[in-house]
Formats: sequence, structure tokens, C-alpha cells
Amino acid sequence: SKKGLESKPISSITRLQRTNPFPQLPDSRDHDLLRAIEQTNEESDEDVQVRTQALKLLSSFKTANAVSAIAQIALYDLSAKLRSDAVSALAEIDHESVFEAIVTACADPTREVRAAAARGLFKLTFDRAHAWARIVESEDTSRMRHVARCASEGDLVARSFDRLTHPDQKIAYEAFALTVLLVRSGEADPIFKALGEHRDENVKLALLHVLQSVQEETSYDRLSHVLTHYNLSPNIAAKVNEVRSCLQMSHA
Repeated sequence: SKKGLESKPISSITRLQRTNPFPQLPDSRDHDLLRAIEQTNEESDEDVQVRTQALKLLSSFKTANAVSAIAQIALYDLSAKLRSDAVSALAEIDHESVFEAIVTACADPTREVRAAAARGLFKLTFDRAHAWARIVESEDTSRMRHVARCASEGDLVARSFDRLTHPDQKIAYEAFALTVLLVRSGEADPIFKALGEHRDENVKLALLHVLQSVQEETSYDRLSHVLTHYNLSPNIAAKVNEVRSCLQMSHA
């Protein structure tokens, strides 16, 4: 019978599946909506009431321009309370266009906003794995890097490493997609740190499996560094060497 990592769904996941375009939300020219969008740009502290009312109104519209105005509040408003409320409003809209703003809010300097973002992410009902994969497909390096950094700062990355070995295929695939994003965006530090320091051998093997699947050239030197700087078990050291050989062959 299969044991260790081979018994887990992650061992059969070797690439991101192509995603389908998701239906875009319409824009609205509704007079009240446009006025509320204007009010969200009021900057001073005295205008918090105005912006709070504007957010309430915006939240009642499921349109592209409402989402983008709410996202602006979630990311940039001076009031942490309003940022937090805006993040929750985005989660209620539950459309894939809110995903990046919520991930970005996971790295907010304020704890209440980060908490709202973490709760929001888990309430979303669309396929989060596809949302991560779509960012990778964009091949837009600065966008990928930004999202990957926010995911790391917001503690999403550390938690997703543990989910790589989950027995549920869907959960493992989402973790795979986020790990691929880290590799592809060049924000892979957490991966190499975990290879040296994570307590669970299977998580380390799963991370090595992702690196082997993605075949990013820069991984070779970084794996060599892991070999020389950490005290790896024979099992992990052997797998690191196997992945290095694969990388060498694919980039020869």
C-alpha cells in the first residue's frame, strides 16, 4: 500500500489546470451609486461618517464599479474600522473580482482588518484555487509578487503549506496553486525556509514535489543552499538531490 506522501492527493497534482474566464460584473451608471463612489474619496477624518454611509450604499450594488470603490476603501481608507467593514462587504459580494483585494487586506497593518480579511477569505464560495491560478496565468510579475507578498505577510502561506498534505484533493490543490504562485513570482523564501525548518517531513516532501513540478531554474541554487545550511534527514536530503537533478536536466 502507498505510504507517506504517495498516499496523499498532492502526489498526483503536477501542474495548474487552465482556468476558465469568470463572468465579469456589469458597471452601473446609477446616480446614487456614482455619488457614493465620489464620496469615498473624501480624505479627512471628519468625513468618516460620509464614507461610512457611502460604503453602506455601495454594498447594496453588485457591480464592477461598486466592487472597485469598496476595494479602494478596504485598502486605503484612513479608518481601520472602515477598512475592516469594506473587507467584509467585499466578502459578502462573493465574486472572484474581490479576491485580490481581500488577500491584500490580509497584510493590513491593523489586526482587525487582517482578521476581517481572514474571515472573508473563508466565506468565499467561488473556487479559490482557480483565483490563485489565474494570477499565475496573468504572468504579470509585479501583480504576482504583490499578491504573493501579501499572502506571506498575512500568514496565508504558512497555513497553506500544512494543507499541501491534506487528504481532500480540493484543499491540497488550492495549497499547490498558492505555492506555485510563490515560486513563479520569485517570492519563494518561505518555501526554502520551511524545507529547512518545518517539523513535518511530509510537508517538506510536498514542497519539494511542487518545486519539481514547476521547474523554476532559480530553485537549483536555492536547494543547494538548503543542503549546505540545514541539517536535513537522509530522506529529505535525497529528495532535494533528486529535484536538483531534475532541474539540471530540464535547464541543461
